[in-house]
Amino acid sequence: MLPRCLQSIGLKVFIDEYEFFESRPIRSEGINYLLKKKISRNEAGAARRLGAAKKLFSNPDLLHEALDYIANQSKEASKHQKEKASGILRRLSNRL
Repeated sequence: MLPRCLQSIGLKVFIDEYEFFESRPIRSEGINYLLKKKISRNEAGAARRLGAAKKLFSNPDLLHEALDYIANQSKEASKHQKEKASGILRRLSNRL
């Protein structure tokens, strides 16, 4: 089952913009980025995505669950997105 905070960000947005979310931008910077790239249509949506990303990156188990879902269970993710999620999982596993 898709983790709730991943739903809030959007599966494709999360994996395509992983490096941005991983950098844990300050709120105003993150909102401006998401609006400029037209990922979010308004500040409230951008803030919701940032909050969900913060929750994912603050909880290693939840982050792993989200990446595992994209890599192994998602029917929405493209082959490239699944490969990217698998690569990130391998990289995170090597850090342990």
